[in-house]
Amino acid sequence: MQLTTILHPTDFSESASHALRLAVHLATANDAVLHIFHATTLHGEHLDAAAGELEAYAETARGLMNQDRPGAAEALKVSHGRSVLPFDGIMESVRDLGPDLVVLGTHGHSRFSRLLMGSTAEKVLRHSPCSVLTVRAGVPIPEDGRFRKIIVPVDFSEWAGRGLDGARLVRADDQSTLYLVHVVEPAPPMYLAGNVSSYFDLDPDLKRRIETNLRTWSGDIPGSQIIITEGSPALEVTRLSKELEVDLIVASTKGLTGAEHLLVGSVTERICRFANVPVLAVR
Repeated sequence: MQLTTILHPTDFSESASHALRLAVHLATANDAVLHIFHATTLHGEHLDAAAGELEAYAETARGLMNQDRPGAAEALKVSHGRSVLPFDGIMESVRDLGPDLVVLGTHGHSRFSRLLMGSTAEKVLRHSPCSVLTVRAGVPIPEDGRFRKIIVPVDFSEWAGRGLDGARLVRADDQSTLYLVHVVEPAPPMYLAGNVSSYFDLDPDLKRRIETNLRTWSGDIPGSQIIITEGSPALEVTRLSKELEVDLIVASTKGLTGAEHLLVGSVTERICRFANVPVLAVR
């Protein structure tokens, strides 16, 4: 994974403006082209009004880029389109540009509205062919576009290594701390009758074997720390992100859709929903 092209879709909200700052820092830190895109819905504002707001937004981006590095704003591109829903316009832009990364601001939604249709950010995360970085308004972001304390959830799946690659790309340097986290699912109810509530009670050597596998799998990266815990993966990862005061979560995803997503959802998607730090979902 390399960052040469970054797409930042915006709806001009507070969340989007905060995500813009992170997109700018990442673009200047990696000498990447930054594309800002706005989708005007068919039932939404007039095109001329949207174009004016987009230009003002882009001017802010130029100022931030040149503040990071004089002349960096030359790498800024701006476009907007018209679509039935913002998601449709964003995905069309992703297909046209082929970015390495999409940087999105996320909004808070009620559980009921998410149940009905999900959020635009979650749908982009689910369907995007490239990696997606989500960030909430007000969440601290690094001014140099590099992260220094990163959690990488590891489930030993065939695509888990992509998360580690993503963390290596955006970490500040070799002194940055990578927390490699493996979460063991709770013991099933059938064990409770035997007073066994944890797999660690059932197999006292389990933690040691997992740690050995993690070190072998990761190559025992300098600056990495291994954490093995038990519970719901999404909740444990977000809990640890607060406890350890990390500045990024990097998780791999294969992008569940259709019936598979409806039945089991996505751990990465749930992490994005609950986390109070930016989340990089690496495809």
